[in-house]
Amino acid sequence: MLKITILSVGKKHDPALRSALADYEQKLAPHCNLSWVLVPNSDSTSEGQQLLDKVTDKFVVLLDQSGQQFSSEDIAAFLDKNQTHAQTNIAIIIGGAYGVSDELKQRADQIISLGNLTFPHQLVRLLLLEQLYRGFSILKNTGYHHG
Repeated sequence: MLKITILSVGKKHDPALRSALADYEQKLAPHCNLSWVLVPNSDSTSEGQQLLDKVTDKFVVLLDQSGQQFSSEDIAAFLDKNQTHAQTNIAIIIGGAYGVSDELKQRADQIISLGNLTFPHQLVRLLLLEQLYRGFSILKNTGYHHG
C-alpha cells in the first residue's frame, strides 16, 4: 500500500479545518497510509534543513508555485504510476510562507503547482487531501470526480 507522508511548515491543524481534514483522512485510509509531520515556522533555510532531514528515503514531491501544474487526472496517473512501480514511500512537502530553500528544490523528485493563486497553508492541507482522494477515486472509477 502506498505510504504518503505530508510534511507541512506551520502550526498544528486549524480547528476550523480539523473536521474536514479528518473526513478526507478517513476516506483515504483504504487507499494509502497517510501521516503528517509538522515543522515549526522559521526561515526557509532552517525549515528546509528540517524537512530534508525527514525525507532521506522517500520520493519527494514539493508543492511550489514554480512547479508543473497537474490536473486531477494527472494526480491520478501519478498515484497509479507510484503504486504499480514499487515507489511506495512518498513525501509531499508544503513549504513555508516565504518559500523553500534551494537545497529542498534540488532534492525534490517532482515539483507540482496548485496554480498561480496564493492559498493559506492550512487550506493547502485540505486541498491536497481532497485532490489525493479525487485521484484515487478516478483510479477506482467511483464517480466522485464528477459528483
